[in-house]
Formats: sequence, structure tokens, C-alpha cells
Amino acid sequence: MRPICLTALTVLLTAGLSHAASDLVGHWTFEGCDGKGVKDRSALGNDGTLAWGEIRQEKGTQSLELDGLDGHVRVDLKTPPDLRTAITVALWVKASRIRNHTVLFGIPNPRPDWTTPAFGMYLSGNRVVYGQHGDGKTPKVLLESKAELPKDQWTFLAATSDGAALRLYVNGALDAELAKRAVVALNGHPLLIGKGLGDKPSLKGRIGELKIFSRALSGDE
Repeated sequence: MRPICLTALTVLLTAGLSHAASDLVGHWTFEGCDGKGVKDRSALGNDGTLAWGEIRQEKGTQSLELDGLDGHVRVDLKTPPDLRTAITVALWVKASRIRNHTVLFGIPNPRPDWTTPAFGMYLSGNRVVYGQHGDGKTPKVLLESKAELPKDQWTFLAATSDGAALRLYVNGALDAELAKRAVVALNGHPLLIGKGLGDKPSLKGRIGELKIFSRALSGDE
């Protein structure tokens, strides 16, 4: 979903991402969603299952509305992407309720009491945190936005990791960065969109789409 005020930004982003299609290893959108399956439009074909949610029409496009309870998308990574040191994630989200540690998306940490996901985004207060959990040799890394996530407003979030630094973008502008090595250690758990496990809240609001690239895209991209 794209708010009208970001139309020009959307055109720029679309142009920048077009040549990165070969690095696209996950793309879940709700256009044409039948209310059950969520197609992965990347070449890996890791389709998701909609546990609960309402497909909403808004300005000619579709998004998924989640209830903050049981609604979420589960993606079993039958073909795991190569995300070890180079990664970009891009998410459109519209939160209607903001609670501490709300999960936007991610692969859960094997230890349910840990906040840091294997990789993903969650909220710390009103700010967005992008996190990656390493393989024991490389510690976890967290990068928190300076900007607060607005309520009831479509926001474009993107995070990149190139093995040497992490960067977090809000509506196309660089918001925070951290010079630190980070890796992703996939643990066999599914990717969950909008679902918090244990005492971590689930998202109440809407998801437009989620993209994952196996490369750290540049700021211009």
C-alpha cells in the first residue's frame, strides 16, 4: 500500500528495485489474495498461509488487516534463502495500535523469551527495531530508528545489512545506521508476518507487502 503523499517516492523506489529482481528472495503481497494462501512472488516460491486476517481494498490496491491477536501469515521456508551476510528487507505497514515489542515480521528466536528475532522488525516503544541474531560466533545486532512509527499512517520501512554495517530507512530516508558486522543464522522456524510469540504482542493494523533481497541495496535503490 502506498499513501498518496509518497507517490513520487514509490516511482523512484520501483525504478531502483527493478534491476534487483535477481536478488529478490521473498515477496509477499496481497494483490489477488484469496483469503487463504499468500503467494511468494520471488523465484523461491515460499508461499505463505493466512492464519486469519481481512483483505482490504484501498485506493485500488489490497492490503491485509490484522487484529493484534491471532491474525498473521506463516511462511514455511521450504527453499531457505541465502541471507547470511547480505540482506535487505522492505515493508509497508500501517499500525492502528502500538505496543512495546509488537512484532512486524520475522523468524522467531529459538528462545521464546528473547526479544531479538533470528531476523526481523519489531517495536521498542514507538520506534522500529531491526534485528539479526548470529550463529554464536557473531553476536546479535539491533538497530533502532530515531523516528517514531506513526499510528494509522502508511509507512515504508527498509533495513540493509552488508556484513559490515546496518542501515535503517524510513519512507526512503536514512534514519539510523550502525557500523557492525551482523549475520543471519536461520533456525528452521517459519517466517511470521504480524505474529508475536509468547508475551510479544501481534500487530494490530495493516500490512501492504514484504520484500526480502539477498543483497544490501544502496540508499539510491
